[in-house]
Amino acid sequence: MVDVYRVLVVDDDPNVASMLSDMVETFGYRTATASNAAQALRAVREFLPHVVLLDIRMPGIGGDTVLVRLRTSTPSLPVIMVTGNRDEDEAKRVLAAGALDYVSKPVDSAYLEHAIAAAIATSPKS
Repeated sequence: MVDVYRVLVVDDDPNVASMLSDMVETFGYRTATASNAAQALRAVREFLPHVVLLDIRMPGIGGDTVLVRLRTSTPSLPVIMVTGNRDEDEAKRVLAAGALDYVSKPVDSAYLEHAIAAAIATSPKS
């Protein structure tokens, strides 16, 4: 059993990343943040998160592409996609690509806490 579960928060907006990180820490998890694809992929290797919260729309390489890369490199790592766009087709697409869940901004704290707990329950590192 892990003492403290780790959650990586990936969002290109530093205010959103900080807000999500603070929220997740109130749930009792340790967090790290990344603001782009390269930082996210590096943080997965170095921080070894149990769950990734990944913004879909980021400049350059988007979260949907990062998701595909994570499914290749770390297929069992649970990824929860986060978006400011409530697009049902987008949700279906990222879930089909391997995301465990899809959360819309503004993020509902209770829903996010439940989603992270469910993701950790599926994580082989738990």
